[in-house]
Amino acid sequence: MLTVSGLAKSFVSADGAVAAVDDVSFSVPQGQCYALLGPSGCGKTTILRCVAGLEQAERGAIAIDARVVSDAGVFVPVHERAIGMVFQSYAIWPHLDVFGNVAYPLEVQRPRITRAEIDERVMDVLALVGMQAMARRPATRLSGGQQQRVALARAIVRRPRLLLLDEPLSNLDARLRDAMRRELSVLIRQIGITALFVTHDQVEALSLADRVAVMDRGRIVQEGAPAEIYDRPRNLFVAKFLGAANVLAGTVAERDCQGRAVIALHGGRRLMLVTEQGQGDTIDVVLRPEDLTIVPRPPAQDGNVPDGNVHDCSTIPGRIVAMVFQGGTVEYEIDIGGDASLRVLARARANLTRGTPVWIGIDTRRAVVFGRS
Repeated sequence: MLTVSGLAKSFVSADGAVAAVDDVSFSVPQGQCYALLGPSGCGKTTILRCVAGLEQAERGAIAIDARVVSDAGVFVPVHERAIGMVFQSYAIWPHLDVFGNVAYPLEVQRPRITRAEIDERVMDVLALVGMQAMARRPATRLSGGQQQRVALARAIVRRPRLLLLDEPLSNLDARLRDAMRRELSVLIRQIGITALFVTHDQVEALSLADRVAVMDRGRIVQEGAPAEIYDRPRNLFVAKFLGAANVLAGTVAERDCQGRAVIALHGGRRLMLVTEQGQGDTIDVVLRPEDLTIVPRPPAQDGNVPDGNVHDCSTIPGRIVAMVFQGGTVEYEIDIGGDASLRVLARARANLTRGTPVWIGIDTRRAVVFGRS
């Protein structure tokens, strides 16, 4: 288990002290994987380095398996923290083969263990990561994915209480990154180790972690299970950072007694949504591309053709202005007027090309509304 309480760390720049981490607290239960997710400079790597003992926090406490390793008057050095770490660059020693790279932490640890035990433990972890047959392969002859496996084996060979992962997949190509993401998820759960990793890749965080903390400017702005923070973001920053988000500005024009509101979007279109915002409030409406559909012909209603403003508040007319082919799907950019556009993720259709007028069907139950301060 990892516990971080009130962690703070600043760095001195030409403009004075800059708070890299500002009063951050979280805990990771035994055997779970926890992700710190955020843009560059948000403080996630600084937290990881403080947990590892590579940086000393100014305030706050860090405990690994109930042992305090950092607090007022306490600072346990890196080699005594019972951690394993996978660096972004993997840090594979080129003069050693696979076996030598993995065995090194055991060869230098204190107290020493026998050669036979070193050999057994190294081969066990190499088998775990699928590298047993390459034990004697020179490090210079390893692919990126193989280096990642060796780095992971080296991190867990000492049987640490906590595994730290610093953007472990960022150096891999897209196809290999997807495969290694699945393998890493299975491996972490197979060995039952507590893991903390930092990333700016939302897919990596959402697919690997049991819980995700989204960070901004040194603080955790939302924490929760992956599906929770994706479906119910607390603010516009989280909504835009997690996944693709269409953001439409508007005003609450009318309300009814059932909590529904007619939203007048900037540009003249209207939507009916359930929201707690009051009449006259200015808001931002977030719509995910996957929650939108394309209707080539306008939907009929009582024999009339809706104009997108009053007759049908769950559809908006527009025109396709761009298309990005993504294999099984296409991302359409659709101009809806008023200098606004929507991205829609849908299957490719031969009758949908640039310039085609369409109607966008909106799953209003999936819309998220934020009031503007």
